[in-house]
Amino acid sequence: MSLETAIRLLIIGIEVGSIYALVALSVVVLYRTSRVLNFAQGEFSLLACFLAFTLATQMGVPLWIAFLLGLASSAVVAGVFYFFLLRRAKAQDPMSLLILTLGFSLFANGALALIFKVDNKQMPGFVDVIDTWTIAGFTIAKNSVLIAISGFIMMLLLYFFVQKSKIGLAMRAVSQNPEVAKALGIPVNVVLISSWAVAAILGSVAALLLTPAVTLNPNAMLDPLNKAFAAAVIGGMTSLPGAVVGGYLLGIIESYVGNFVPQFKLALAFILVIVVLVFRPHGLLGEKETRRA
Repeated sequence: MSLETAIRLLIIGIEVGSIYALVALSVVVLYRTSRVLNFAQGEFSLLACFLAFTLATQMGVPLWIAFLLGLASSAVVAGVFYFFLLRRAKAQDPMSLLILTLGFSLFANGALALIFKVDNKQMPGFVDVIDTWTIAGFTIAKNSVLIAISGFIMMLLLYFFVQKSKIGLAMRAVSQNPEVAKALGIPVNVVLISSWAVAAILGSVAALLLTPAVTLNPNAMLDPLNKAFAAAVIGGMTSLPGAVVGGYLLGIIESYVGNFVPQFKLALAFILVIVVLVFRPHGLLGEKETRRA
């Protein structure tokens, strides 16, 4: 393998890993605070994409405004879903809530297909996906750099939000013990709504970065969401840094394996999950969970 090929595959791995990491972060944020695996995350993200696409291509709204409005819509719908459906579900065990999110995912996917149709759409982006830079003899796609940098910025913003903001500190308290947090005067429902909104924004940013490079349709986030679940398990379902490590690790390994042994590319994520669960059941950076009171 030449040095140019190795670097090209590394760049592709970082690009894809940024997408996996962002979606994995959305999975872990929700699991830490509400112990729910949200199968509807892909549909929340696609809502942002379809709305941004419609605003930008059919109504002439500037792309950055269309993207912001798409993110806002996704956050609102996710918060409403939690407050009016998930919170009110009489069965609060994790399996019942998981099935509820799966059912809503199927419903929302059908609704998106009905409203926005199932044909492939070309999502506009801030840079042309075929534009490249040539640096020291290496060709780098501008879109790959945009995805990698944007993903890194979003991860930094999430870190400062969780570590420094009042709502972020409250989210950490709720993730430890919601009953104690409530006794201390923390508005648990507000915190949980916020965590759903934050998770929706993370997933939507990943979708808005990804869809210009592929095609926009109601199933566009199916594979990234599956890989993000795998990345979250690899890194540790309770660890935000673990989600990032799992996302990038999966993206980079998948890039090299897909180039040399493409037959294993689809199964690679779950092969890694099996290996991690056998030797490190709580993930690379995860910790053993204690039962909540």
